[in-house]
Amino acid sequence: MERDPGVRKSSKLELAVVIMVVSLLLVLFIPSIINLFSKSNEDTTIANLGSLRSALAAYYTDNQKYPTDDLTSLISSGKYLSSIPVVIFNAVHASNYEVLVETSPSDSGKWSYNNDVESPSWGSIHVGCTHKNYKGVIWSTY
Repeated sequence: MERDPGVRKSSKLELAVVIMVVSLLLVLFIPSIINLFSKSNEDTTIANLGSLRSALAAYYTDNQKYPTDDLTSLISSGKYLSSIPVVIFNAVHASNYEVLVETSPSDSGKWSYNNDVESPSWGSIHVGCTHKNYKGVIWSTY
């Protein structure tokens, strides 16, 4: 069988160089891609917090008071929310949909809602986490 004289085989050295270049590119860009996913998850949590706060504001407008339960009143009628949105953390806490009733945010990894009518911060909701996000801000300060 005759070979085309214009076509030559790749050497093992050339193949090794190509594999090294591709590996180097992967090593450089995979952390950036993973970081983008982390930022996306954290931004989703901030957006979900905004949704909860909007639902609380609408509930307050309709009822002239905040819910005194664990926010199930926001989803029971489907008028304010269809479900409690997810709080997503990156390796600090597991993602969940739970609301913890407490007067100030703890490091629970859940939504932290103050339903104490005697508290000056009655009706406030926060992310229950004392760790910092990718921006360096402590979660519970949002």
